[in-house]
Amino acid sequence: MSKRTLNSKKISDKYELTNFIVNSLNKNYINKLKLGDTNALDKYINTVYDYDIDTDTFSEFINNINQSEKVTISDQLLNMFVNDYLKDNLNEKSLINYFNMISKPDQDISGFELFVKTWIIIEKAMSYISFENNIVHKKYFVPNFETLNNNTKFSKDEISELQNFRKVRNKLLHGIETPPNEYLNESYLRLRQLAEKLIQQVQDAETRKNLDFELRQIDNST
Repeated sequence: MSKRTLNSKKISDKYELTNFIVNSLNKNYINKLKLGDTNALDKYINTVYDYDIDTDTFSEFINNINQSEKVTISDQLLNMFVNDYLKDNLNEKSLINYFNMISKPDQDISGFELFVKTWIIIEKAMSYISFENNIVHKKYFVPNFETLNNNTKFSKDEISELQNFRKVRNKLLHGIETPPNEYLNESYLRLRQLAEKLIQQVQDAETRKNLDFELRQIDNST
């Protein structure tokens, strides 16, 4: 199976997915990072891409795995897929089917979607802020909100809020926890306030304008 998967141009199921990841990585990565549960990654690729993804594209994501992060390999890949698919089109409805699959039958999917898309704006803003402050990172990275303590007007409590919201976002994407609709909607409103403040920390006026426009567009995306 390993040989067939590596020679194939398509990945067709979870077993081939896991096999391809393991056999594509240097053993040093496997030793330093945990593979993690590929179940969420499998469900996302299945529902959003209908497994119509070639191994060359997948390899590009694997090559961007950050060995210095404490996040598992599967979690890093899922984050890359979500951000890459939605980065240029936050009105895309691709998350709906995925959230329908991993949530409870009576769950309000719009709250999931609003929260995750707002988080993508936060990661975009963090990327610009890092660049403007000469902080170099990979294309796909886990935001280090501690840097906001030195370069922006964010308080320690607000930085802590962002770190906690990142945990909520990860749980949502992995289907680990489905918070009550009321809690999720309240969390989204607070996350949106933090996103607005973060955007204002971006120095370039045109970038601020574009990010603010994208944030306002999210309200109409569900």
